[in-house]
Amino acid sequence: CLQLLRACNSLRAGRSLANRAQPLLSDLHPQASELLGLIDDIRNRIGLKSPLRARVTDRIDIPAVWGWFSPVLLLPAAMLTGLTVDHWRVIIAHELAHVRRFDPLIDLAQRLIEAILFFNPPLWWINRQIRREREACCDAIAARIVGESDCGDATLVASTLINVADRIATARSAPLATPAFADQSQPGDLTDRVERLVLPDDRPRLLLPWASLLGLLLLFLATLLLAERTSTYAVQIVKKIMTPAERAERISKIQSEFPAELFQIQDQRSRREQSPKVVIQGTIRTSDGKNLPEMFGGTFMGTSKHRGSVIVSGVIGAEFRNNSGHVARFSHSLERYDEYRLMVDIPGYALCISEPISPSSDDRPVSVDLVLDHGFEGRLLLRGPERESVPNANVRALLFEEIKRFSNNGSSSSKSFIKVWDLKSDASGLVRLPNAINLEMEWTVVAPGYQEDDFRRKLTPDVPVEIALTPARPSGGRILDAVTGAPIKDAELIMVHWGIGNHRHSFGDPRRENGVVEPYRVYTRSDSDGKFVLDMLRDKVAYTFFVRASDGRCAALQDVKAGETEPREVLIPVPIQVTGKVIGDISKLNTTYLQGKQRPYVSWVNPLGEGVMYTLESPITPDADGGIFEIRNLVPGKLELTISDRKVKLDVEKSITDLTIDLTSPDPSKNPRP
Repeated sequence: CLQLLRACNSLRAGRSLANRAQPLLSDLHPQASELLGLIDDIRNRIGLKSPLRARVTDRIDIPAVWGWFSPVLLLPAAMLTGLTVDHWRVIIAHELAHVRRFDPLIDLAQRLIEAILFFNPPLWWINRQIRREREACCDAIAARIVGESDCGDATLVASTLINVADRIATARSAPLATPAFADQSQPGDLTDRVERLVLPDDRPRLLLPWASLLGLLLLFLATLLLAERTSTYAVQIVKKIMTPAERAERISKIQSEFPAELFQIQDQRSRREQSPKVVIQGTIRTSDGKNLPEMFGGTFMGTSKHRGSVIVSGVIGAEFRNNSGHVARFSHSLERYDEYRLMVDIPGYALCISEPISPSSDDRPVSVDLVLDHGFEGRLLLRGPERESVPNANVRALLFEEIKRFSNNGSSSSKSFIKVWDLKSDASGLVRLPNAINLEMEWTVVAPGYQEDDFRRKLTPDVPVEIALTPARPSGGRILDAVTGAPIKDAELIMVHWGIGNHRHSFGDPRRENGVVEPYRVYTRSDSDGKFVLDMLRDKVAYTFFVRASDGRCAALQDVKAGETEPREVLIPVPIQVTGKVIGDISKLNTTYLQGKQRPYVSWVNPLGEGVMYTLESPITPDADGGIFEIRNLVPGKLELTISDRKVKLDVEKSITDLTIDLTSPDPSKNPRP
């Protein structure tokens, strides 16, 4: 009974955590646009039709999925600046695989059965084997998705698995949620999952020999007769079965494929659990003597090493209070890592990253003095093939911190996202970045007449860094009113998706509430005759654009490639919206943060093209019968709405004003249709 009550209480606490978490918004969270695009892209690849919401909370330390019919991906706030996009791709693919296979619902059933039959050790063993196979299956799906994206292979999945699994030792997991990529399993489980990834052709041996299986059967019969007395012996035997000696051969084989440092993770976790906290104290001050803000944030990045290679890392958010003008004193107690770096970013000053901080051998507090300066004005000079200036280019700069990860050939480097800037080149092709620092950055350049491209360059204070762009082959067309045929002026063409072969990238739907459209994604606008020219497309890449008129009307432009000879014609229809009524108790529906507060919602999908689908939400406003909702800015085509377990599929060519969704009907198929 106590086990059942405990499971029910966890269910209630998990729902509360999911509801209170904040939505992942582009204007509030680093990497939000990339993560939302990844979620939508992988959701389409994996064939997941149910909506998935991404939310951010500081109450957990590892990503998790909560919910069954309308799942929520919970992201720790501290991790948003601690993992690369490639690692996020692996985590999201793994979690969406769980949702696609209905694993959270199955896990709930397992927990309830365990609570009712808590006295049955064989049942616990069987459930553990089911969970082990479930994780291995989702690892394999994630490896396939990563391989299709040309950004890694099973090795990247194994690296991410170890990175995230290390957080479990001290993590605050969401109640009754599925932790992303790892759970509190036995040490052998981690090795088993890594081995399956890098040796997919090996057939796993039977974890339970026939003699042990027969003994387990006899043990089960004895348990029924002797109850309490034999339960103790059963637990001991099953515990031995969970770590059989025959796995030593397979472990040895995987160790020959991977560097030995990979398998030090369990020792690192054990030492960190037993070690006291590390106290880092010191001061943060300005070089010019000006006052600091009364309160500001920073980040401690912790890493643990073995033989020079980083095998675990963690990102710890920190808050600093300033009570003495230009000097802020602090003292933070942190979980133990071998090395730390402190990062502080304050407007008007260069991003400050400390030198490596090592804990003292006698556990005394470690002191650090961080001085913020103004950096220098970084300059990037854009040139064409004839060394001509490239004015009016939209430029996005991404700052990364170099970290190490594992591959089957040893360790390799990757970049961890830190900060982003959106800039523009002047008439001479010069891009200016105030308060710059001397670190390598990734630059995305979108300039009229030249192919969009990515570069990695390090700014210097003395001379501009020069980048040479490649000319683009233009494509174009006209944007017209679908009713009158009149040209539409100043319509934006916003790039939302591109793909080449199996390599695709999504950037999110501009219709998402609070969705920020970065300047570099607005490729062009139509002129007074409705004409537009797309002269920055990469060769061999297919693009999808969201076309938005100045009055809010919209359409989609699909499969656009560089150098098209036939002009495209985009017809902007009259505004299409769906207004509907919900009958029933909407207080029991899941809520999300919309229009400034937590509200029940209807989720909807209105594809912008083949395979370009994003899940969006619109709030439900309560009324006497339940609630009403309104969905605006639809493009002609398919529309799928979801409220709780009720789904409505429509083909929209014009507005609908009388849609009704009845939550009181036991059969979803009886919901009225317009």
